[in-house]
Amino acid sequence: MKLVRDAMTTDVVTVEPYTSLTAVAACMREADVGCVLVISDDALHGLVTDRDIAVRVIAEGLIAGSITALEAASGDLVTVTPDTSLCEQARHA
Repeated sequence: MKLVRDAMTTDVVTVEPYTSLTAVAACMREADVGCVLVISDDALHGLVTDRDIAVRVIAEGLIAGSITALEAASGDLVTVTPDTSLCEQARHA
């Protein structure tokens, strides 16, 4: 049985909630990733993807420098532990 730990990456990129979206995009570019976790005080607040930036901000005509990571983040995330089976994780997705 495959576990989430077998499929996950441990090199995640994180930003603080009040990081500007311009800085988030630069961070994504530098790390060559398509998403970052929004974290403060070890609490997960959301996830910002490159698609979130394109669809929620740019396509709406908003200025990325005036929007924060927290404002653009997808919330209501479902989390699992590394020991969760991939089948169980898929049921939560």
